[in-house]
Parts: sequence; C-alpha cells; structure tokens
Amino acid sequence: MKLRNLFLITVLLSISVAGASADQQFTTTTIKSDDQRIGVEIPADLSAGYHSVAVEATDPITGEVRVENLDFCKDLEGNIHWEGSCGVITILAPQKTLEATKEREKLPAYDPISQPKKNVDIQIAAFAALTVLAAGGVVGGLAGLESGALEAPLEPRDRIAARREDIKDGSSKDVVLEEGESGKEKQDLETIDSEQLRKYEREKGRGDLLGTWQLPLTPFLDSAFIVGAHHTSRFSPLLSRIFYDGNYLRAMIGSVAAALHPIGILLGFFALKSVDAQALPPTWTLFSAVMVLGVFDAFAGFLAAALFFLGVLATGHLGSRDELLTVVGTVAIFFAPALIASAFRPLRREVRDAGQGWERLTDYLLAAILTGWTVSKMVGSLTGLAGIQLPITAFGFRLGAIAAIAVLVRMAGEDFATYIYPVRLADLHPELQRPGKIQLTFSMLFKTAVFAFLAEPFIGNSLQLWLGILLFILPKLLALTVAPKFPKSGNIFRGIPKGALKIVVMVFVGTIFGRWVQSQYQDPDQFVKWGFVILGLPGLLLQFLGFFADRSAETNWKHSGKGRLIYRFGGIAIFFLIVEMALGKNLVDLVLGK
Repeated sequence: MKLRNLFLITVLLSISVAGASADQQFTTTTIKSDDQRIGVEIPADLSAGYHSVAVEATDPITGEVRVENLDFCKDLEGNIHWEGSCGVITILAPQKTLEATKEREKLPAYDPISQPKKNVDIQIAAFAALTVLAAGGVVGGLAGLESGALEAPLEPRDRIAARREDIKDGSSKDVVLEEGESGKEKQDLETIDSEQLRKYEREKGRGDLLGTWQLPLTPFLDSAFIVGAHHTSRFSPLLSRIFYDGNYLRAMIGSVAAALHPIGILLGFFALKSVDAQALPPTWTLFSAVMVLGVFDAFAGFLAAALFFLGVLATGHLGSRDELLTVVGTVAIFFAPALIASAFRPLRREVRDAGQGWERLTDYLLAAILTGWTVSKMVGSLTGLAGIQLPITAFGFRLGAIAAIAVLVRMAGEDFATYIYPVRLADLHPELQRPGKIQLTFSMLFKTAVFAFLAEPFIGNSLQLWLGILLFILPKLLALTVAPKFPKSGNIFRGIPKGALKIVVMVFVGTIFGRWVQSQYQDPDQFVKWGFVILGLPGLLLQFLGFFADRSAETNWKHSGKGRLIYRFGGIAIFFLIVEMALGKNLVDLVLGK
C-alpha cells in the first residue's frame, strides 16, 4: 500500500551507529511529498557511511501503524543519499594520524568517489585553468609558422659582446618594444609552453654601468643558458622557458644567480630524504621551500624536481601507477608556479603611461591570486592522484598563499631588472625557434596521453573518460588541420571573454553545469563521471569560437573615456570575484545572492 501524507511519530528508533540524544542537533531531509521519508531527521554529527533508520508511521486514513526500515548513506560532504549509492566511502583519517605515518603502505586508502563534490570542484577549476592556459597554444604556434616569423638568431656570444660594447661606448638605443604595442590586443593568453618573457630595448640603466654582474664565469653562464634555451625551443618550448626563466637574476648579479642551482639540488635531496625516497610529497615546509625557489628561478626548481624524481625511481619506489602519479603531481608543483603565473599575466611589462600602470597593477594582483588558487587546487588533487590520504592536502590553501607571495616578489624583481638593468636583460633574451607542425603534433599527442593518465584515477577507465579525451583533443586536431582556414571575425574576438574574466566565466558556468549534473545523477560515481564530460563543454565552446576570432581586431574601447571607466570598474568587480573564488566561495551563490 502506497503511503501518502505520512506524519512521523517516532524517528530514529534505531540507527546503525550510536543513538541520538536529546541535546543533539538534527537536520531534516525532505525527499518527496508522497514519500515516507518526509520529516526524517538525521543527526548532524552522524559519521559518513551506510546506515539504516527505523521509522514508525501512521496512515491518516486507515490508522494502520507500520514500521519501515529505511537504508541510506551519508557521504563525506554530509549529503544524505536515500537512493543509489555513495560509492566507496573512505573515512578520512585525522591529520595528526596522517602526519605521524611515515610509510606509504600504512597510509589509509582514498577513493575520489568518496568526495564527489570536492572532486567536481577540482574538475571545474582544472577545466577553467586549462581553457585559459590553452588559449593560443597550437593556434599561436601555427600562426607564427604561417607568418614566417622564424628569424636567424645571432650567435649568443656575439650578441652579448656587442651589447657590452654599447655600454662601454655610452651609446644608447631607442625605446622599442619587441612585441609591439600598436594598440592591438596581444594574443589573450599563451600556454605555459609558449609564454615568453618579454624583451624590451631600452636605454642603459644604472645597473648596466655597475659591476654587480661583472663576475667570473658570468659570460660562460650567460652563453650556456642562451644556447640551451635556443636549441631546446624547437622541440620543447617548456624546457626552453625553464632555461631562461632566471634571466632577470642573471642580469642583476651575473654568475652569483647560479647559487640557486646547488640550493635547488640540496633542497631536492632534503625533500627526498624526508620521505625516505618513497613516492610521497615532503613536509609542507620543505614543499614550500622548493616551490618558492622554483618561483624565483624555474631552472633551480627543475633541478630539485629532477633529483627528487630520480631518487624515488632509483630506490625502486615507482613500481605502481599510483606512485608514479604521486611523484609527477608533486614535482610539477616544484617548478610550475612561475610558468603558470606568466601564462595568466605577463611577469614583465614596461610602464610608460597611466594606462599601462593600471595594467601593471592588475598583473601583480591577478598573477599572484590566480597562481595561488591554481597551486591550492593542484595540492588538493594529490590525494586523488596518489590513491591514498596525504597530509600535504591539508596545507593546500597555505601553500597557495605562499606561492602568491612569491610571485609578487618575483614580479618586483622583474621590474627592478627591467628599469635598472635593461641592457643586461635584453642581452640575455634568447632567440627562440618556433616549433614545427611535427613537433606540435607530437606535443598534442603527449599532452593528451598525460591528460588521460591524470584523469583516469578520478573517473576510471570508462566511456566518460574516452569522451573527455575526445573533447580535449578535438580543438587541437582542428587547430592543426582546418582551423586556420576558418573565416575570422573581429566581433567574435571582442566578444570572447579573456584573461581573468575567462576564469570567472568558466568557473561560474562550470558550477551551474555541475549542479545540473548532480540533479541528474544521484549516484556519486555517475555524478563524477558525467561531470567530467559535461564540464568540458564550456571550454570546448570557447576554444571553438576562438578559431573564428580575428586576433588583430582593434580593442581601443578600453582606452577611451567611458570605455576606460567600464574596463576599470569592471576589472575591480572581476578581481573581487576572483578573490572570493580563491577563498573558496561559490561564485554562483555570490552573484545570485543565495
């Protein structure tokens, strides 16, 4: 007999855990108007897991009293599921227990399905960051090839010698920006692979006449890093960027900047020793030390990461997929923050008027906050990659804040070098080779394989994984084949959100999509899997629209009177939303006032 309009007489007669006491707080769960679960109250402090509750209810028509045993589960986010399953629920161990456990085999297991909302939030952040970081990647590379932008570089030693002669002779150069600021919008955001530190030709500064950089071995190291960046740029733009990332330091203090490299090796050794060469992240203090070093000089961070990786490999602790993913996720954070920051906003910018001063202030704020937000999400994903509970994830926000502060210091150093050591800084800028189509093709396949490798622990080898891979690789295939032939429109370029606005739009839309997916799939396993597919659609749409965007379209509107006001006040609003997002607030609820 179907029960309608039941009123609960006795609630929680028995639960599979300790019974509720009179002073406990309760939350009421309402499912359907004609369901016997109306009014069932679940203790707020009920532990996550599978439970049952016996309810006694009276039919208001017949007076029949019945006792129903209702099964339910509570996931780690505190959600009650009456239908479907919570998946594998792994109770999270106390932080002190995790920090006291020194052997990987003794750390408790972790299944991402245990925290479906958390992992969908990570997916939203990942797709938002990927959409921004991927802007202009393959397309930008092909554009360079089509425009014949390959230049025959000078020999690095000759270029350095010539520049030093300018300093000695007291001659100067006109102020010329290599990337030209003719009022046209720069390609919105380049990938980590292709983002280049800008080169400016300026008159000599005070630092150029000082002896702070004229130290032994300086010419040798200058040449070595320039040649290394040049020769690696054609087949690995990322490795090339790592080579010349510390140019601002070498411009100021010459060979002394190389002191960061043995420090990186030393920190890598300490990090390796702190975990007994196991596939585990080091303590958060060591983790932050290596990361900060990597922000100041990506090559130093890369050395620490390489030593850590090779040490774990040499001791036989990379015997499983989970161990490999743990180490890969860890070492990526060691040297990536500076590269991530430069993909969000330029680390180096010349300021010549008030408008560019506003942009530079924006660079500082957005590069720091967005990098900190990305780092915190990367740290939070380590547990899912490792398949075990890691103590480092509790420090995700702290590590993100440290990364943000380090980025601010790095940008201040870049500005100091730009204005005090401009000729030295220009000397050290390598002539980069653009990758060919073959390299772009291999890069695309490699990135897709990495994407699949990192996604599989979260959603498993499933239909949804392969659909997600298809969505990931499709725009890259189009960019390599037919996209350059698509008609271009300036209106589309102006209408596509860019930079910080793109991040906000992606997170906002992603959250809406995530809520819709949750409403369609009560089973957390299906919720996470289909969320992985559907959350990739907004980014796919933006990348597809980008194929029709005329990147040379004029965007002078933000330099006019009304346009400037709209741009700046709108920028303040976007910045506020990004700060709230970085603090863990829900943008949908914030914007809609919920």
